[in-house]
Amino acid sequence: GHVKELADRHGCLVVAPFTLDFTFSAKPLESLLAGIERSYDIDRSRVYVVGHSMGAMATSKLAAKARGSITAACCIAGYQATDSGDLPILVIAGTLDSIVSFNRVKKAAQAAATAGRPVRFMPLEDQGHTLVLAAALDLAFAAWF
Repeated sequence: GHVKELADRHGCLVVAPFTLDFTFSAKPLESLLAGIERSYDIDRSRVYVVGHSMGAMATSKLAAKARGSITAACCIAGYQATDSGDLPILVIAGTLDSIVSFNRVKKAAQAAATAGRPVRFMPLEDQGHTLVLAAALDLAFAAWF
């Protein structure tokens, strides 16, 4: 319910497709957007992608493969530095994450930023892998997207 509440508050459409389809190619995103356009009037200049955990890894890969179709991305509790060009990416990780190492995510985000990519890392203190999601989504919708 929280995602729907955020979407309603910020006036956006949220779609949650099967993650694995989006890790290898930009084609599934293009097909998804074309399908959405058959039912909704969407602004292709405002396509944002967000993922949590395995979805964050898929978002990282999609940012490199489909960066021309995405406005910005947010990776929560996971991130893999890829050649995402000038696509803005917000990486959020909980300092108490025992499933996906906080330090590994931080190091990958910092490496991307050092390489000149617009990657911003945001730690959330005293948050673990799952509990970080609500606060991270609030930040992504309000401040990033």
